[in-house]
Amino acid sequence: MAQKVIIIGAGLHGIIAARTYLQSSPTVELSIIEGGNTVGGVWSDERLYPELYAQVTHKYFEFSQLPMKEELLSPDNYISGLAVNKYLNEFAEKFDIMRRIRFNTWVRNVCESAHGGWDVTVRYLGPAGEVEETLHCHKLIVAAGTANTPEIPNIPRRAFTAPVEHSQNMSKFVAALESPFVRRVTVVGAAKAAYDAVYLAMRAGKQVDWLIRPDGRGPLSVYPSRMFGIKSMDIGFTRLFSSFSPSVDSSPDWWAHFLHRTTLGRLLTRLFWWVVTVICNYYAGYSRSENAGRLRPQPNSVFWCNAGCGLISNPKMWELFHSSNLATVHRRNIVAFESGQVILDGGADSTSKIALPSDFVLLCTGWRDELHKSMFGPADWTRLGLPYFDESDSIFESVWGLHERKAESAIDKLFPILANPPALATPITPNRNVWRQYRRMVPPSLAAKGENSIVFLGQIYLMQTMFHAEVQALWAVAYLLGNIAVPEIDDMRKEIAQWNVWTRKRYLHRGNTMPYAIYDQIACCDRLLGDLGVSTKRRSNWFSEHFLPRGPRHYTGMFDEYQSALLKQTQTKTKPNDSPI
Repeated sequence: MAQKVIIIGAGLHGIIAARTYLQSSPTVELSIIEGGNTVGGVWSDERLYPELYAQVTHKYFEFSQLPMKEELLSPDNYISGLAVNKYLNEFAEKFDIMRRIRFNTWVRNVCESAHGGWDVTVRYLGPAGEVEETLHCHKLIVAAGTANTPEIPNIPRRAFTAPVEHSQNMSKFVAALESPFVRRVTVVGAAKAAYDAVYLAMRAGKQVDWLIRPDGRGPLSVYPSRMFGIKSMDIGFTRLFSSFSPSVDSSPDWWAHFLHRTTLGRLLTRLFWWVVTVICNYYAGYSRSENAGRLRPQPNSVFWCNAGCGLISNPKMWELFHSSNLATVHRRNIVAFESGQVILDGGADSTSKIALPSDFVLLCTGWRDELHKSMFGPADWTRLGLPYFDESDSIFESVWGLHERKAESAIDKLFPILANPPALATPITPNRNVWRQYRRMVPPSLAAKGENSIVFLGQIYLMQTMFHAEVQALWAVAYLLGNIAVPEIDDMRKEIAQWNVWTRKRYLHRGNTMPYAIYDQIACCDRLLGDLGVSTKRRSNWFSEHFLPRGPRHYTGMFDEYQSALLKQTQTKTKPNDSPI
C-alpha cells in the first residue's frame, strides 16, 4: 500500500516540500490541504496589491530547480508580488503538484491516529452545504506559516464610519486611494507593510498620519535598495557579511572565533555594524527633520534589529517622504476612533488629546499565529513544541527552565557582545510561548522515540526565504523517511534552548517573539546541509565563496548531492567487515 502524506498549506514551504517528497518517493500518495483558492500563501492572488514587492532582487527569490523569469520586476530589479505568484503557480504546474492540492479546504483538527500516523479533520463547502471529512496519513507536514491571523488592536469606536482595515486587505486601501472623497488616511504601525502603505498614499497625493506607539518596539531597521550604487542584497548575501552576525549555527572556524571571541575581533565587529548603521541612517535621512527622526529605530543600530529589519524596495520612498511633507509621524497611542477622527493621547502631557480627521484607517499591526493552536489541542502543545504555554504543564520549569538557564551562560560565553545588550524603553521578559523544535522543525519528544511522522516548516524568519525553504524541505523529507539520525532527547532540548536564547539575545524583542535569524540564513542552511552530508561550499573558489553573493542557483544539484551522500552512507553500513577476528 502506498504511503500517504498530507501537507497543510500550499504556500512556498508547502509547494517545495511536495516537490522534494515526490522526488524522494515518487509512488507516495500525497495531497495538500489549502484554505485559500490559489497557491502562494502570503503571495496568493487574494493577498496581492499594486506596488507589492519582495524585499529581495531577482535570482534570490526562487527555487534552485526552476529559475524565475526576468519579468514583472521593479526598475531596481526587485521582484513584484505578481511575479512571485506567477512563479509559484508555474512551479506547481511543472512538477505535477497543482492537481494534488485541495483548495478551499480548512483544517479543523489534527490528532494522532490510533493506528499510527495522523488524522486530519477538514471541512469544505459541498453542493449541499458544509462537509466535514477525516483524512488519514502516515506522514504529516505542517507548512501553514505563522502569519495566519491578523493582529487587530482593541480600540473603541464611537460614531466612526470610515473604513478600518488590516493590511491583509491592502487591496481595499489601494482602491480607496483612487477616490476623491479619501483625502486623509491613517496608517497604524511600523512594519514593512506600513512603509508600503505610506508610500502608496503619498504617491496618490493623500495626507498621511503615520501612528507608531511610543511604548512598543518602535520602527524597524531599514536598508536602502542600494548602498553607494551596489544592491543591498548583493552585499547581504555574502558569507563575509553574514560572518559579522554572531550566530549559534555558524561553524566554529578561526574567523568566527576571531570576530566574536577576541577583543580585537569584537571591536572590528562593532565598527562594521556602526558603519552599516551610519550608511542606512544617511539614506533614510532621519536627521533631516524632527518628523523623520521619529522613524529612527531604537536602539539605533541595524545590528540588533529590535523591531525587525526590512528593505525599502522602492528607491523613491525616502525622497517622496522628505520632499512632499504629506506624511506626519506621530509617536502616540490611539485612544479611540470617534466621529470621523482618530483620537490620540497627549503623550507626556496626559491631560490633552489630539484629534486627527481620517477617511481611511489601515492597521499594519502584524500577525499572530492562531492556526496551529486551533488545529492541535492543548494536550499536544508542549508535546509537539508549539508556541503555546500551558500553565498547568510542569515540564516547562523542570525541563526547559533548566536548559534555558544553562543556555544563557553558554551564549554569553560564546558571544560576549550579546551579554551586554543596549538599554531598551520596554524591557524584555523572556517569552515562554516560543517554538521548541529540534532544528526548528521536529518535536523532540516524538523524535526521541523514533516517531518520525510529523514536521513543521516555515516558522523561522530569514532574508532568503525560498533558498532556506528548499534546504529545510530536503532535511524534513530526509527525516520523515528515516534518513536523519537525531541525538538523544536531552541533547535535542539543549540545542533548542540554546537557539531560542540566542535569537532572543541576538535580536532582542523580535527574537523574543519569533524564531528570527534575519542575517543568519547562510549559517542556518550550512547547519542543515551538514546534517545531510551536502557540501556547504557552493562557489568555485575561496574568494567567491566569501566575497560574492550566493543565491538559490548556487544550490542547484543539492538533491542529487544528498542522494549520493545517502547512497555512500548506506554502502558503508552494509559493507562486510573484513577485519580479522
